[in-house]
Formats: sequence, C-alpha cells, structure tokens
Amino acid sequence: MGRVVAQITDRMYNELGYAYSYGPGLWRYDMALMKNIRIFEALGGQFRAERFNLFNHNNPSNIGTTYSTSPTSAFGRVTDTRDGRTVQLALKLNF
Repeated sequence: MGRVVAQITDRMYNELGYAYSYGPGLWRYDMALMKNIRIFEALGGQFRAERFNLFNHNNPSNIGTTYSTSPTSAFGRVTDTRDGRTVQLALKLNF
C-alpha cells in the first residue's frame, strides 16, 4: 500500500478558480472561395473551395491538467496538436 500524504475531508475545497491554467494560443486562418454558375435560365450551380488552417500552422492542444504520480503523467505537458490543413470542395446544383 502507498503512504497517505494528506487526509481528505469533506470540508476541503480547491483553492484554484475556474480556468487557472492557460494553454498555448491558437493561430488559424480559414478561406473560402465561391463561384456561381448559370447554365440555363432555370438551372444553375455553385462551386465552393474551402481551406481550413490555410497556412498549416502547428497549433498545440491544451496542457494536461490531471495530476498523477505515474512517470508517464501528462500533467503540465502538451501531448497533442490540433488538426492540420484541410481542403473541402463542394458542387451544388440549383434547379
């Protein structure tokens, strides 16, 4: 069995407030281009090209906030990144 460092009671409260830790910032630009196409008077379409995270900037996720005594604990470390560049193409037909 492990050693007890402090005994937790019902009257103990966390002294840290909401959002006490701040993670790395987010730097992301999105872009969308759209072209309306008229084929006939009653038939048309729209082409869309969308890019998310246009410059493919590395955006780390938030820091780990769960404390553990394990040597593989992620407390205070960034272990993941957010999505990279994504391209989406769409074609819509209006009649």
